[in-house]
Amino acid sequence: LSEPLLTAVDNSYRVAEALLKDLDLRILMFTGYGKGFMKSCHISPDAFIQMILQLSYFRAANRFCLTYEASMTRLYR
Repeated sequence: LSEPLLTAVDNSYRVAEALLKDLDLRILMFTGYGKGFMKSCHISPDAFIQMILQLSYFRAANRFCLTYEASMTRLYR
């Protein structure tokens, strides 16, 4: 590998390492209900989680976030 490429890889590694050191992660195990409840509402677990994330962002930022969700066109037959 060329010297400029090795330098770029090394710099990228340092940036990634600094970002990881600045990361806080908290995990909440919610046991109030599970995927059965979501399915009884006729909502896929993925869609349910997406709505939860959007609601959380709205409550924290007091504005809606931009989202992109690919549609499943086979359901529109």
